[in-house]
Amino acid sequence: MIISQSLIAAEGYYIPQADVTVYSVEELAYLCIHKGYALDSDFACSELVHWILEQCGCEELAYRLDAILRENGDKNTFVETILRFVGYVSEGEIERIIRDIAEGLSLSGYERKKLDADLMYGRKEYMPAIKAYEELLKIVPQAETDLRAACYYNLAAARAQMFLHEQALDALEESYRLSRNEETLFTWLAVARIHYPVNQYLEVIAGREDLHEISLRLEEKMKKVETSVLTTGAGQELEKLREWMQYGGEDGYYVASGRVLKELCEEYREYY
Repeated sequence: MIISQSLIAAEGYYIPQADVTVYSVEELAYLCIHKGYALDSDFACSELVHWILEQCGCEELAYRLDAILRENGDKNTFVETILRFVGYVSEGEIERIIRDIAEGLSLSGYERKKLDADLMYGRKEYMPAIKAYEELLKIVPQAETDLRAACYYNLAAARAQMFLHEQALDALEESYRLSRNEETLFTWLAVARIHYPVNQYLEVIAGREDLHEISLRLEEKMKKVETSVLTTGAGQELEKLREWMQYGGEDGYYVASGRVLKELCEEYREYY
């Protein structure tokens, strides 16, 4: 339980670096924790101190922050003071947040937006991540080839998580066109192996000499993955389904496969 240190503001405070409006000191601290990398030196300002005093009623915090501004206006100290006042996180977490902010200062605006999308992907928020990557690719200059290649690659990963394999292949093709990275081509082939029927997949390999060695490496990796999967609970259940299908246990197969599909469908809907 977190005890609120401030009033709920009648007028929110807009933070342009993160494109967020906050209405309490607690929301401000939450922003620093989860989007600290987006904050720049303009974050520490007298307007924010005035808002904390007048709208949130936190005189002590406002006094401390005003003293920081008068001394040197250091943004890291500014954020540390807010986090310690609210008491959301440990000292170790505060150090991690300050490191994120320091790293964020070296990022361009486009890189910060990509990092935001990357965090969505990391939280398994695949559809918001897909939208974020797509919107970012509309504004990243064509000359930023490395950044565009990375965005397309991560967009493909998010699409693949949503079983949008054909769209994932399109994004991977664009990423490879920009980067000529062999690992991107390897990933493209792995998605193609999942998406295409066997005959069509073999035709894809046969039609391109550059895919032959990569396909052999992929098959070797797939065998290792299959072996490791079969040792898990889910893998053993799939192996049981295979045995029931092979030896005629149709009733058990349809009951068990129906249960597995239902669980997968529910998980898939949650992502949307």
